[in-house]
Amino acid sequence: MASVWKKGPSWWVKYRDGRGVYQQVRTTAPTKTEARRLALELERTAERQRLGLEPLPSSSNGTLGELVEWWLENRCSDASRKIETSRLKTNVVQRPIGRVPMAQLRGSDVEDLLRTMEAEGGAAESVEHVRRKLRAIINAAKGAKGPLRFVGPNPITDGEDAPKPRKIPKRSYKLLGADEVEPVLLACEPRWRAAMATAIYTGIRPGELMALRKEDVDLEAGLLLVTRSWERDRPKDGDAEVLPIAKPLRPYLQAAIAASPSAWVFPRPDGKPHSRDVDLVKVLRRAIAAAGFLEGWDHVCRRCKAGGVEGHTTRHPDDGERRCERCNMRLWPRAIPRPVRWYDLRHTTATLLLRDGVSLALVSRLLRHSDPKITMQRYGHLVAEDLRGALERLPVVEHRKDEAAEAGDEEVSPRATRLLPSPLSKGEAPNPPRKTGVKSGPYWRAMRDSNPRPLASKANALSSCANRP
Repeated sequence: MASVWKKGPSWWVKYRDGRGVYQQVRTTAPTKTEARRLALELERTAERQRLGLEPLPSSSNGTLGELVEWWLENRCSDASRKIETSRLKTNVVQRPIGRVPMAQLRGSDVEDLLRTMEAEGGAAESVEHVRRKLRAIINAAKGAKGPLRFVGPNPITDGEDAPKPRKIPKRSYKLLGADEVEPVLLACEPRWRAAMATAIYTGIRPGELMALRKEDVDLEAGLLLVTRSWERDRPKDGDAEVLPIAKPLRPYLQAAIAASPSAWVFPRPDGKPHSRDVDLVKVLRRAIAAAGFLEGWDHVCRRCKAGGVEGHTTRHPDDGERRCERCNMRLWPRAIPRPVRWYDLRHTTATLLLRDGVSLALVSRLLRHSDPKITMQRYGHLVAEDLRGALERLPVVEHRKDEAAEAGDEEVSPRATRLLPSPLSKGEAPNPPRKTGVKSGPYWRAMRDSNPRPLASKANALSSCANRP
């Protein structure tokens, strides 16, 4: 007999499936009555499965690894097939869980896989990506036709032993400031300068940038047509979009189109389009290092490094001449540029526009996001200086000049002093103790008026009357 109970905001059902194994399923039933009706339906379905009138929850003898390979071949998008194949084959197909039959797969098996990945040093983002991808693969197999069709509850989301989602920490970005864009562009290699300027002034993705054709650029109308990405005939969003060309960007595009020997705007030296293997990060970090925006300098002892000695590299804020403490050899300084990715130029575009007061709706439209929340959560990188303007909007209270002088700051902002306590006099305690039990002053008289008590003579009279027989 199926049982129903409530756990948190959801109703749960426990029943015996067609294989005779008890299952616990979280339902979307709003009431207990609806949950009981669902439990009866599950019991009837399981009984029909045991009698052979309906197929078992998994009519396939395939394993999880075979299901993953089927999804990679038939359902995975072309844009992400290469990276998904590498990730899923390493973490699922080539592990013991890849040989588990789908009919025996449990949520606890996936949880063990995720914990193993964490123990091996896997990042929370990678572990959570595997969990979400397995959930999507099983859901895709539910509507598929053929031997790998999956029927029944998804063990990744349904059941009490379903794996728990991993919390992904927000990544910290190191972007280019408004005063750093021009120096980086000037320091960039000439053949990459126009591509970098286009990425900054339009927020276009790397694949869409490398797939631009001359026919997609209309300099007279000031429009840029985004129709493809890398080797695909459509961009990431799926639909062609038109972007405006800013006036500072026009000379860069004119020079790039004039120098291109083929139909692409930013081709290779032989005229062919760039592949995904192009190292755009290396190009950007070279420009950042040449512009002088560094994290520091690594001073390397080449003699100790060749001998396999640990600690042959030390980091310092400058490139001054230094010598090795072990062999007294002169160290070789190597500049360490700011760790900015090429994709971070898209973040730079969004952040600079938001800081300049451009509305979130316009920035989201420029980046071609389906929801402005995505723009704010992923691309709105606020820093302390951005929050300073908000603090300046606090109410104003003027302080006397002598109080500001005693506080040791003659330039105290009147807006900020609203939150500051008044300077204390010498010998005064920070929080003087409040006197209790003192019944004097207007406050005590008001209490007497609101709750009058009889005088002493009247109280004695009343008590004597009460004692009479």
